[in-house]
Amino acid sequence: MGFLLDRHSRLTYPAQVQRQAMAQLVAGRLHPGDRLPSVRELARSLGVSRTTAERIHEALCDAMLVEVRPRSGVFVATPGGVEFSQGTEWARSVSALVHNAIDGAKALGISSERLCQLITSFATDGASGSSRAIGAFPLVATRDAFECMTACLGEGFPARFIHVQPDAQPAAVPRAGRHLLCGYYLRNRARRLAEAVGASLVYVRYNTRLLDEAMTIGPNEHRHFVTRDADNAETTRVFLASAYPEIAPSRYTVAAAAEWLAGPGCAGDVRDEVWATVTAKPLLKSRVAAGRLRVLHPLLADDFVEELRCLALMA
Repeated sequence: MGFLLDRHSRLTYPAQVQRQAMAQLVAGRLHPGDRLPSVRELARSLGVSRTTAERIHEALCDAMLVEVRPRSGVFVATPGGVEFSQGTEWARSVSALVHNAIDGAKALGISSERLCQLITSFATDGASGSSRAIGAFPLVATRDAFECMTACLGEGFPARFIHVQPDAQPAAVPRAGRHLLCGYYLRNRARRLAEAVGASLVYVRYNTRLLDEAMTIGPNEHRHFVTRDADNAETTRVFLASAYPEIAPSRYTVAAAAEWLAGPGCAGDVRDEVWATVTAKPLLKSRVAAGRLRVLHPLLADDFVEELRCLALMA
């Protein structure tokens, strides 16, 4: 995935690329370890001077988005710094262990339920109740986004989210654990809260398959994204513009349900697809034909949810 510059934007070129890199990272379009263009390649692809390309690289380094490996190049770093990297590496290792065990059991004709029974019977420390452990993750998000993300965890999940308002003061952040979660476009506010309470900041990762499908817009199509409230519409609009800079904003509309229903987008003769958050869907069902309505759910990436599961059980 590359970067695009808006020559008319008020943002500097380094700031534009920094924003796009972070959005693509949390959207799953960039991954830790991906190699980024060199200064020379970046200057050529963006049509800027070498000096400007160097400033772009410096901006990415300052934001801890990349790491420079001598004689190898520049690579995408793990978001959130060293502490986050170590914590999620543990979670990913545990997740891989569990999935490998399940796959091995299936090869032997053993169901997941039976595998759990076998593990419990082999255990000697009486920890059979650990799967019911409850972890809590404070989450900085709008109310709409919070409810959408909560819906992704599912019944019986060993953790829950605690809502933290975007404008909350440090005293309002629950001391529930050492991780503070946030959506990408609340990162600056969340970073200040994390520093104040001594927590490690974790950016949520989204369902790449659904995002890519939603942003695959045909030449004669216009896509509509509808959220329940205006705050979530604004963060969604900015996120999509950064994560998918190659798609012109004129190709899609992002709006809160009340605004969208009052506008021309919901007209009966318009046949473009409408993608709604799980919380906005009930507001649209009676006004949008079933064939037009899609739900952007589950919002969170499966592997991210599995990492949360492991972190919750570790707590």
